[in-house]
This record gives sequence, structure tokens and C-alpha cells, in this order.
Amino acid sequence: MDSAELLREFGDATLALSAAVVLVFLLSRWLRPRFGAGVAYAAWWLVPAALLALLLPAPVADLPEAPLMPMAIPAAAAATTAAPVASFDPTPWLAALWLLGALAMALRLWWLQRRFERGLGRLRPLRDDLWKAQTSLGLPALLGVMRARIVLPDDFLSRYDARERQLMLAHERTHHRRGDHLANFAVVALRCVFWFNPLVHLAARFFRHDQELACDQAVIAAHPDSRRAYGEAMLKTLMADRQAPLGCHWGFSHPLKERVMQLKSPMPRPWARRIGAITVALLALGTGFAVWSAQPARAPKAVIQAGDLRGGDHRIDVALRIDGDEAERFAVVNPDGELLKLTRQDGKGGRIDVDATVRPLDGGRYDIAMALKRNGREISQPRLVVAEGTPATVKVGDDKADGTFAGVELVMVVADASRTPPPPPPAPPAPPAAPDEALPPVPPVPAMAPPAPPAAPAPLAPRAPKPSAVPPAPPVLPAPVSTARPQVSSERAHQAVRVHAGQAERARAEAVAAQAAAARHAAQSNADFEAGKAAAREAARAAAAAKDAEQAARAAEAAAFNVDAEAAERTRARYATMSPQEIEAELEATRQRIEKRRGELRAMAAEQAAREAARAPTPAAN
Repeated sequence: MDSAELLREFGDATLALSAAVVLVFLLSRWLRPRFGAGVAYAAWWLVPAALLALLLPAPVADLPEAPLMPMAIPAAAAATTAAPVASFDPTPWLAALWLLGALAMALRLWWLQRRFERGLGRLRPLRDDLWKAQTSLGLPALLGVMRARIVLPDDFLSRYDARERQLMLAHERTHHRRGDHLANFAVVALRCVFWFNPLVHLAARFFRHDQELACDQAVIAAHPDSRRAYGEAMLKTLMADRQAPLGCHWGFSHPLKERVMQLKSPMPRPWARRIGAITVALLALGTGFAVWSAQPARAPKAVIQAGDLRGGDHRIDVALRIDGDEAERFAVVNPDGELLKLTRQDGKGGRIDVDATVRPLDGGRYDIAMALKRNGREISQPRLVVAEGTPATVKVGDDKADGTFAGVELVMVVADASRTPPPPPPAPPAPPAAPDEALPPVPPVPAMAPPAPPAAPAPLAPRAPKPSAVPPAPPVLPAPVSTARPQVSSERAHQAVRVHAGQAERARAEAVAAQAAAARHAAQSNADFEAGKAAAREAARAAAAAKDAEQAARAAEAAAFNVDAEAAERTRARYATMSPQEIEAELEATRQRIEKRRGELRAMAAEQAAREAARAPTPAAN
């Protein structure tokens, strides 16, 4: 797919996305009061349905039969290659501008996410999915994509009571169970890709609003007797002045009034929710079909129109290659001087049209006049004069750096229809056949091999000594040479034996020493291996102990968290039943106990200082 085709596809995706967003805007207000906030939130599936419909193959158009008509050809010089029409192509500049905008949007959203996470301070784990921050702004929230976690504010225990904490945790866990954090990641990706479309950024805000309303409705459906506590938790939450793009915030700055008013509305009945789900599914299918059918119909793969395909004056063998793809070949029989029309789809949604007129000349030559069009725009009007059976080549395009050709390449071979010669393509396979034919001559050489065994009786030459002929003398030569100087050879042999024996003894001693050294090294290696195993076991035990200690610390911190919460709840309940005078009396008693304890600590400190002074050595007098 070239850059122009990619730009066209991107424009179609932008239009489909914008139309789907506008449709969701119109349907949301109608779906929510009738079928509930969950159905209105599900209506956002129309957006991916519209985008996925563009991936389906476009419909094929039926091209009408074009009437044959004569074509006026201006005089032109014969040529074999036509130059492309020079024009300014803004596609690379637009692609570069889009890439810069997408990178800028991605960096901005990443900076917002990092700023929010840095503002939370150091996170401390409480349970498997619960973490406690050092701030309260914008919390509680579900943060992360692949490993999402619930982050609680620093004053979570003091600001909310037990029922409110339970409802808020249920709200964030509902976000996680429904995969809302993954949906927010998809929204961020769409904002980066379609950064130039203001509807996408507006849709992101309304999408988060419908997401929170649907989550509220799901929590209230599971806790129908907790509407008042749920509303009080909303009112206690500080509205965040900044949010993380990849986060589901309890205090997200959408209209709080609508969320509180929804708590007063009755829950939709199950049959209403089912009808709403079916309605949304039908709307998604209808949106996808509408987007698919709105695509421009593509032309069929190849269409050839001629005056009479069953008979004519000349035969034309056509080979058409587009953008380096595999060439397609056609054979057409057409009358002299009649217009030949060839239409082919380029596989990228575009269309190539070739109009050709062939007229015979003297000397077995043909005059070929052509007009090439791409997507309805004329790109060349070549005119060629070629001999019968000679390929006429027309190339309109550019050679790429990788050696491929981007453009249209057309090869036409014209011959008399009454004596059509074999097409040239079979000629290339002839050279490969030559090596195969060269192989058969090789077997005659092995055919001469059978006479060779009769010549093999030459090994019978050892029988020649029986007739005591002179020729066998050469094999007997080794014997006289070996016995020429027996005395000297014997002494040298004994000396060589002694030398070899000494060498063998030294080699044996070296082997024994090497064996002993190998034994020592093996013993040392075994000792080192055992020591390493012991160290590894000790390290494993230490790691296990450290892990157990860490788990115990977390469990103790979680237990302390629960104990503090329970103690605070008991103290709050006890103070609720006491009168102001009783509370004041209890506070006075608490102050007296604190002062008494302070006095005891001061006395203990003075006594400890006196003992230290008594134990200190007295400096000797000079």
C-alpha cells in the first residue's frame, strides 16, 4: 500500500470514527433513562464497530460494457518508455505532520500520567490489590493497565466510615472487573492516532462520564440499601483538579450532580436491560454495515473489452505489472484499428485503465497507440511502432532504491491471428532444460565400465612367479633391501627399543603424576561444589526467611490498619453515646494520666543519670 492509498484509508477511518461518535452522543441521552447507564455505556461499542468495518473487503462494482469507438491518435515519435507526469505529492509531508502530532499527544498524556503518579508520593502496600498513598488528591483510583492496583488516600480511615469504605472499594473493584482500565488505554491510543480530531477528545470526556455512571449503577444494584452512604461518600470526596489518563478515579471531575441524582432513580428492570443490550448490538451491527457499504466500490480484478474476442485480425499477448506485483497475462484477438480497453484493480482500492489501438504497417510492423490512466487521471499517452512478435514495453513510474519499480509496466506482443507464433515466455524455460538433457550422455560412460572387469585379471600377476619369469623381480626387491646390513640394523633396533622404553617410562610417570593431579583437582572441585551447595542452601534459607519476614510485616501492618480502624470506630461509637460533660471529664482524666506518666519518665531519667554519674571514675588529683 503506497502513501496515497494509506492517506485515503486514514481519511475514511477519520470520517467513520467521527460519525460513530456523533451517533453515540445522540443515542446516549435517549438510552440512559430508558435502559440504564450500563446500556448507555455499552453504546460506545459503536466506535470500534465502525473502525473494524473498514477492515472488511470493499464491495466489487460491476463495470458496464463500454461502447467501441474510434480514437484519434496524435502523431508522436516511437518510444519504448514513457515518462511519468510530474506533479507535487503532499502525502509525505502530511504523514510527517501526523507523526509529529501523534508523538506530541503521546508525550503529553505520558507526562500527565507521570505527574499524577509522582504526586501520590511513596505507595505502601496494604493488601494484594490495595496501596496507600501519601496524598488524598484524586483518590481512591484504579491505576495501571496490565497490573492495575487500587490506590487509597492517606486519610481513607479518618474521612470515611466503614460502610463508605466498603462501597468505595466495591466501586473500584467493579472498574477492574469490567476492564474499564483497558478501555481507558484504548481511548488514549485513539487520542494519539486521531489527535487532530476534536471530536475524539470530547468523546473521551463523555466516555469517562458514562463509565462512572455505569459503575455507580452496578454498585448500587449490588448494595440497594446503601444509596445514602454512597452519596455521602461522594460528597466527602475532594474533587480532583488533575487526573491520570490511565486511571479510573472516584473523584473524577465530571458533573457530580448527575451521579447523585442517579442514586434517587429506580433501577431498570432486567427485561429493560436485556432489550437495551439487544438494541445496542443491533445498532453496532447497523453502524458497521453502513460504514462498510459507504466505502467506494472497487473495480473487478481485470476486465478486457474488445470488438470480438472470438475472432479478429491480430492477436495481442498482454502482460501487466503494477507496483512490482506479479504480472498478469491476457491473450486478446481484436480487429485492426478497433479500440481495446483493459481495466484492472491495483489491489489497493485504485484502478488502472489501458486503451490501445493496433494498426498494421508495411514490413510486418504494427503501430500501437495507448492511453494509460490511474484512478481516472491520465498518466501517459505512448505510441510505439514494433515488428511482429517483438515485445513493446511501456513503463510509467520510478525505480526505488531497493531495486523494485513503483508504477505501471505494460508489455504487448502483437502477431497475425492466422499464424500466431508461440508466446515468448516459454523461451526462458529452454535453458534450464539443457542441463537435464546433458545428463543422459553421462550414462554411456558407465556403460563402458563392464569391459573394465575383464581387464581386472591384472591382479593375477602374482601367479607369474610360478613360470620363474623375470618380470616378477620388482616385487621381490623389498626382501634384499631389508637384509642388506643385518648387524647394523639389529644394533639400531635395540638402541631404538631402549630409547622408546625410556620414553614410555617417562610417559608412564607423567601419566601417574597427571592422574594424581587430576585426583587432587577432583577432590578440590568436589569440596568447592559441596561448599557452593551449602552456601546456596544457606542463601535460599536466608531469602525464604526474608520473604517470610516481609510477608509477616505486611500482615502486621494490615492487621494494625484493621485494628486502628476498629479502634477508631469503637471510640467514635462510644463518644456518640456520651454527653459533653462526660467527654470533658474523660479528657481531663486522660490529661492527668499523661502528666503522671511524664513525671514517672522524668524520675526514671534522673535516676538513670545519677547511676551513670556514680559509675563514672573520679579524676585523680595532680
